[in-house]
Amino acid sequence: MVKQKNKVLISKYIKEIVFGGIDGIVTTFAIVAGFTGATVLNNDISIELPIIVVLVFGFSNLLADGVSMGIGEFLSTRSEKKMYKKEFDLTKARILKNPANEKVISIGTFKKEGFSAEDAMKLVSIYKKNVLSWTEFKMRYELNMYLPDDSPMKNSMATFFSFISFGFLPLFPYILNLSKPFYFSVIFSIVAFCLLGFMRSEVTEESIFIGIFEITILGIVAGFIAFSVGSFIG
Repeated sequence: MVKQKNKVLISKYIKEIVFGGIDGIVTTFAIVAGFTGATVLNNDISIELPIIVVLVFGFSNLLADGVSMGIGEFLSTRSEKKMYKKEFDLTKARILKNPANEKVISIGTFKKEGFSAEDAMKLVSIYKKNVLSWTEFKMRYELNMYLPDDSPMKNSMATFFSFISFGFLPLFPYILNLSKPFYFSVIFSIVAFCLLGFMRSEVTEESIFIGIFEITILGIVAGFIAFSVGSFIG
């Protein structure tokens, strides 16, 4: 029962979790890889960076970007709701002003969906009895717009916590002060990508292999680019 509730909760915010998680991992690993890449000479890591440098830059970027991601998600969701409401009011006004013209348009929409002309007219006649339902129909099937049913604040918090949680993992070996922490950071980052891919596949019920592979390979590419840029600058 608890597992099912957790799955429902994750599925509700899967977009924010995946988006925030990937960005968090890539952001912090890019810092680690960039610093490490800058120390590479003759294909060997010849300079050991002070761990405090990596941690300061890593956590400052993690927190700043996490807040930025959360705010961006909040504004994006709220803007979608405002846009929907504005278009909803305009569509409703068109129906009230010229119902005959809107009836013709809706009949055409039903016919495109495979209904006969007779059935299309019957369906529109039913919708005409309720302006709000007719407006919702036109929004969904004629304008292809859906009302976001998520809370802007909840969306932003899901994005923020996913960003921070997953983005923390590439820095963990530096916190533990492990020997050659960069190599462990690579492993932790790959594990984080795999975990994120597994969570997505559990919700979407797609192949676990595909879910993990897609996210992990994209993350590895992003990390390699960051490492390469650091090496080039260095």
